[in-house]
Amino acid sequence: FATNVVGVAVTARAFLPMLREAGGAGRLIIIGSYFGTIAGAIGEGHAYYEASKFAVEGLCDNLRRSEAKRGVAVSLVKPGNISTAMNAVHGEDPPEVVLRAVRHALGCRPRHRYHVGRVKGMGVWLLCWLFNHLPTWLTDRLL
Repeated sequence: FATNVVGVAVTARAFLPMLREAGGAGRLIIIGSYFGTIAGAIGEGHAYYEASKFAVEGLCDNLRRSEAKRGVAVSLVKPGNISTAMNAVHGEDPPEVVLRAVRHALGCRPRHRYHVGRVKGMGVWLLCWLFNHLPTWLTDRLL
C-alpha cells in the first residue's frame, strides 16, 4: 500500500497546485491495473496488490470529481498483461500500448479511463466491463 496507494496520493498532492495553475490544461494521469476491477483470479497471495489497485481506482475517482471544477483532468490508465522485465512470462502487449493511452490523456479531450492491452487474449476493456456488469455469482465462477 505504501507505494501503490500512498505514493500515488502523495505525488498527486505535490503536483496538484501546479496543475490547477495550468488554466484548465492540467492533466493528472494515474497508472492502475485491471486488478482494480478483478480480484481473486491469482489467489490469496495477490490480495494486497489487488486491494491496492482497487484503492487507486477510488483515489482516482475522487480526484477526477473533485479536481474537475479546478480545471484538472484526471485519467486512470488500466493496463492488461504488459510485457516487461517483471512480466516476461505473461506479458501479451508491449509497453507502447500504455504510452499511447498516456499521450491521448495529455491531449485536449482526455478520457476518464483507458483500458489498454489484453489478459489471456481478451481486451481489458471487455474483461473489466464483464466484471462490472455481470452478477457476482457468475464472475466468481469465471475465475
